[in-house]
Amino acid sequence: MRSILFFCLFSFLHLNNIFSQVSFQFDELFFLAKDRLAKGDVSRALPMFEKLNRMDSVNANMRYLLGVCHLLDSVPDTLSITLLESGLPFVRTDYDPGSPHERNTPIFTWFYLSLAYSLNDHCEDGLKAFKKFQSLYGIDKEDYYIHEAGNWIDSCARKNRVSFNTILPEYHKILTKGVDYTTLSPLWGVQVGAYSKFIPLWEFDNLKNVDAYMDRGGMIRYVIGHFSLRSQAEALKKAVLEKGYKDAFIVDVNHESRYSEQVTTVDDQPVNKPLEGRGHSVIPYPFPSWNYT
Repeated sequence: MRSILFFCLFSFLHLNNIFSQVSFQFDELFFLAKDRLAKGDVSRALPMFEKLNRMDSVNANMRYLLGVCHLLDSVPDTLSITLLESGLPFVRTDYDPGSPHERNTPIFTWFYLSLAYSLNDHCEDGLKAFKKFQSLYGIDKEDYYIHEAGNWIDSCARKNRVSFNTILPEYHKILTKGVDYTTLSPLWGVQVGAYSKFIPLWEFDNLKNVDAYMDRGGMIRYVIGHFSLRSQAEALKKAVLEKGYKDAFIVDVNHESRYSEQVTTVDDQPVNKPLEGRGHSVIPYPFPSWNYT
């Protein structure tokens, strides 16, 4: 009898140790994935959230974050809609973005869903999602999120010739030109930022020769250099980090889907000229606020 009790106790402790290790691995991967996503490194964050989703397939928060990744990817797909929609029954106002144990979703699920609908030409669904988000976020608010969703719904409506009554903000006209480096080899640069709207180049304090590129998903990336030797980019990165740009990292500017279109003018003015007013509205990237994602 005693041997059976010892065996049961050993089995319990062993299983408890296994579950603790799995939980630790999940938490560590969650924090790493969130860090990648906050820094705009969607290509690395996405497979991490895919793994987290496999580890806990009934976790609505993991599906929500994976859906946002698909939305912010360089080539957004309809899977973002499916994943974000699955999180709607779990939307809560007391959502905790920093906890790996959070299983519900934030009100911003409606915000990102309005963008996903609009990007996939479901304009009326985008408007409905926007109104739901507005009702939860604050019907009287007129800030970044409200304008951002409104811009995408307006773009969808104009593209598909859909008419409905909604007040939408202005946005700036951005022109780009194709870049061809005539080589298939990597060309190394240092990315110092990635944003959902155009940031005037002169706002990058203490940095020179910053170029702006718009990728296929509309995100604008800011890069310095295009070196044939990675060691040159490493040296530049070190200098950029010393100037306070702690999130700078090395990229291959010969990456077609991300750096093939260089921004040349904004509202018919050169990109290095000071710009007044709101920047061109594209997919919110990186996340507008860590507190909500």
